[in-house]
Amino acid sequence: MKDVTGTTLNGYYLFRRLAVGQVADVYCARSAHLEEGVVAVKVFRPGYALHSLARRYFLSESRKIMRFQQEHILPLLAYGEEHGLLYMVTPFIVTGTLDDLLGKVGGRFSTIQALSTIQQVCRAVQYAHEHEVLHGNLKPSNIFVSADGRMLLADFGIACGYDERQQSLTCVGWGSAAYAAPEQSLGVLRRSSDIYALGVLLFRLLTGHLPFVGETPSDVLLKQVREAPPALRSFDPTISSSVEQVVLRALRKRAEERFASAHELSLAFQQAVMSERVVLPLSPLLEPAPSQPQERCGHRPFMAPGTLSQPVTGFQCEEQSVEPAPILRKHEATGLLTMAKPVQESTSPVASPQDILTATPAENRVLASAQALPAPQPPDPAEDMQARFLGLLWRQWLALLVVVLLLLGLVGALLSSFYFPNG
Repeated sequence: MKDVTGTTLNGYYLFRRLAVGQVADVYCARSAHLEEGVVAVKVFRPGYALHSLARRYFLSESRKIMRFQQEHILPLLAYGEEHGLLYMVTPFIVTGTLDDLLGKVGGRFSTIQALSTIQQVCRAVQYAHEHEVLHGNLKPSNIFVSADGRMLLADFGIACGYDERQQSLTCVGWGSAAYAAPEQSLGVLRRSSDIYALGVLLFRLLTGHLPFVGETPSDVLLKQVREAPPALRSFDPTISSSVEQVVLRALRKRAEERFASAHELSLAFQQAVMSERVVLPLSPLLEPAPSQPQERCGHRPFMAPGTLSQPVTGFQCEEQSVEPAPILRKHEATGLLTMAKPVQESTSPVASPQDILTATPAENRVLASAQALPAPQPPDPAEDMQARFLGLLWRQWLALLVVVLLLLGLVGALLSSFYFPNG
């Protein structure tokens, strides 16, 4: 396609060509409408306007995208046909693309950074799918990064589906081949094709590599169809198996075996990342190593189980010889492992038969003396109830005695007044 710099399309003056692609070229343009300022105009090759079916498809899909209102989709400002050329107008993003960002940070993200990125892209893809629009051209160079850090999905491949040359393996570009699903090599585009591209994107974000590479785009597409993707942990062993399984499921050859939607992929990856735990395996308890020089510092270095003969310290001090660390026995190791548990009420120590067999004579004497100590007995509920009953009975009898004494006093007063009326 020849350079059309200097052409005006619907009031947009193309003053610089930014990129050249297989399907279209991108130009930097100045709008006649002062409120829009500088914009990006994507001009498709002339053959698309001549192909009636491709032209109708382009116009219908552009009409749908123009109505999109989603925070992670780059807005479509205008579209149309002029001078025998189909074009699309979008805001000009000066901060660059996700591909540019990856180049600045070393080519890969951490799992947390990849989670934030893929969640935003999945929201955009899910929104497009719900509005019956497929992307078909997902790759880092088509994801822009806004000034506030948001991912903006752009460059929907609305013309690729009807390019007759795209049906052959030799006419697919490098970037598209690396992210194309196996069925796309046969000219078939589905929602699951975008899921596959999201899986390739995740693979790239986490490892810094593409799952399939080759000398030509055709070689890459053939590998997409025939070969299984490599394990992510072969590039980075710190990637958890749960994260790896999510990515590999998105890269399944059969479309029906992938995630059913971009939203499902996003949730699965989030759960995999959040379920990651730092596991510190307990090393086998080793016999003490021979006496060796050890650094002497102002405090005793921490000795982790399994590394008792090697102090953990970052200081450089003078050396001194120390005695070998004692053997850590089974019941002692159990005590170390349970130190962090919540404190419970004390109970009398009970030694298991295995502890008694493995303990020294001195330790057996300690265990025996500990078991000989009487354990505190809890109060008997029956005795407590009996004591309460006796107290209540005693109070009742005391009240009855007071009443009897009062009655006797009253009777005595009546008898006295009867027998001695005068005095």
